[in-house]
Amino acid sequence: ADEVYQCLSFDGYVAPESIATLGERVFSVNSFSKILSPGIRLGWIASKNKLTVSDGVHQSGGDICGFTAAIVQVGLENGEMDQILARTQQDLGERSSLLYNALSKALGM
Repeated sequence: ADEVYQCLSFDGYVAPESIATLGERVFSVNSFSKILSPGIRLGWIASKNKLTVSDGVHQSGGDICGFTAAIVQVGLENGEMDQILARTQQDLGERSSLLYNALSKALGM
């Protein structure tokens, strides 16, 4: 499953549990590019099973960038990622409300 938007819920919506929890042969692909920045090409795979390098699923478009991974790791460890995610969720909620109101007005609803 491609669940890159899973953690970007807002307005009190609670996203369903990851599809990766549904079975032994199921995994989920996620990306920091939706959370941090479109230029970040770093993600992760979630699964009930342990995945190894020999599984061939650790790279999809080239090599893993150690520099980018190190920056994201620091953000995860110091809690900055949580702040960025909260700010992104708030921004998306505000944009959603603006779009909904504009469409409602334009459509006479």
